[in-house]
Order: sequence, then structure tokens, then C-alpha cells
Amino acid sequence: MADFKTAYEITLKNEYGYTPPITKDPGGETFDGIDRRDNADWAGWKFVDELKSTAGKGLKLGNYLRKDPKVREARDAYYAAIWEKLLLDKVINQSVANNIFDAYINPGAASIKIVQEWCGVTKDGIVGQKTINAINAANPQSLIFALYTWKRGYYEARPQSLKDEFLVGWLSRAEKMRTA
Repeated sequence: MADFKTAYEITLKNEYGYTPPITKDPGGETFDGIDRRDNADWAGWKFVDELKSTAGKGLKLGNYLRKDPKVREARDAYYAAIWEKLLLDKVINQSVANNIFDAYINPGAASIKIVQEWCGVTKDGIVGQKTINAINAANPQSLIFALYTWKRGYYEARPQSLKDEFLVGWLSRAEKMRTA
């Protein structure tokens, strides 16, 4: 069965660090992939705000945040909010689980409906035992390629202002995930 820590470490390579709220990133301020817009109730924001208010300019905030136990719960947040919700511990193929986990984080939850559609189960965005059975019965390379193809199309259809800023990185991430 798939291992959360393995998938998390792969995704963290893509989501690593702190991004201030002044970027063009639609999620705004982000730490290790947890954006404030969609995760305003994450307990780590309190510490981020405290550190920002007391730190000088030019501080590599991500370096400080990663060392503090208060923010290490980012991993716990991913586990509870995504890994458990998607039942990824029941996926047999680690690469498939890695790709589903990463696609759920970026570009988003719509990726589950793509997986369900490709696997031939009800496309409701809710992962249950039927979806897991279909994922486990699928050809792993074909499923990963289907996710890759969808992500490329999704990224390329984003507004030009976002593509100017992020498209190269998004496409690179999608390409790397094909072999993760």
C-alpha cells in the first residue's frame, strides 16, 4: 500500500518554502503549499504572522518556519485533509498515489473527477471504495499519463497573466511527476 511520507516528500520538492502575499499566486501567501486563501484556519498562520511582525526585511521566513515545531503540523494538515480523505493509503501503486496526491494539491480537487472519469466510475469527486478499486485495477502508467495530460491542458488554459508567471514551473512539475 502507498506510503504518505514518500508522497509528501515528493510534493514538498514542488511546494517548499514561503511565498509572501504580494505574488501573482492565486492562493496568495503560502507556506509549503498551504495557502492562506484556502486554509485560513491553519494554526501555523498565527506563528507566521508573529514571525513576520518581529522579523526584519529580507528574512528567509521559510528557513525559520520549517525549524519550528509549531509549523511542522503542515505535514499533519496534508495527511488529514488530503491523504486520509482520498484513501490513498489503500492505493497499491506508490507512483499512482504520489500523482493523485500531488495533483490534488496542484492544480486541485478537480483532479479526482479526472481520475474517476478515466477509471470509469461515478465522477462525483468523492473517493470511496469503488474509486479505490478502480484505481487499483487501472494500468498505473496510463492513469499517470491521463493525469499528466489533464494537468498540461489545465495549466495551458489558465489566464495569460498566470501563465506568464507560473507556466514553465507548472509544466516542469507535471513532467517530473510522470516518473515520481
